[in-house]
Amino acid sequence: MKPTHQHSKKLFALILTLLCSTSLYALDLSEARNRGIVGENSEGLLVARSKNMSVLSLVEEINHKRLNKYRHIAEKNNLTITTVGQRMAPKIIKKLPKGSWLLIQGDWKQK
Repeated sequence: MKPTHQHSKKLFALILTLLCSTSLYALDLSEARNRGIVGENSEGLLVARSKNMSVLSLVEEINHKRLNKYRHIAEKNNLTITTVGQRMAPKIIKKLPKGSWLLIQGDWKQK
């Protein structure tokens, strides 16, 4: 079957849609912070400000890595993971650029 002009238009539209939608799939932490779709909490963890699956996936991935690091530090220093996270939070927040989102006592605030 020979492709028609109509088929070519549909294929182009599909490719364009896929390219535009992949921008969230390639989301990194810096971009997510700049877009205001993630923030930091006082437990040293990243928090999603969007219910987008790409954002949620990024938050899960980052927090998984952080918690593994916190677990390692906690075991070496006879601390809880929560304590390590709470001690790391100010260090993380200090490095954030102005305008970054923080979840403080249940309220979103910008740095």
